[in-house]
Amino acid sequence: MHALRLREPGRGAPAVWYYFGFCVQNLAEAAVLPIRHAIERQRIAADRSRRARDGEPVESLEEWERMELQHWRTLAEERARLRNEPVDEKFVESRMAYVYKYSLETNQQWVRAKGRRG
Repeated sequence: MHALRLREPGRGAPAVWYYFGFCVQNLAEAAVLPIRHAIERQRIAADRSRRARDGEPVESLEEWERMELQHWRTLAEERARLRNEPVDEKFVESRMAYVYKYSLETNQQWVRAKGRRG
């Protein structure tokens, strides 16, 4: 019997399947960790600047948008590479919709400059 058979008739998936299934997400997240750290540094710097002045400039918010898009796109590309599948563009769109709705569109300067999405 083959040691890595993913599924045998009448039985559930073995622990190996679960290990490799979760491993893909963990490896993909590890690959984008430097981008996530850069986003955190950018947000800390923007917050300090915002407190020193009156509000955050739109350019800083646009940089945040670009960094978030890079993060989610790279994560989707890495997951696709590890799974040997095409990139899931709907995943990137859904994550960015969340960023817009709960982060960028809560900032009045962003809304005045860019408006709301949908």
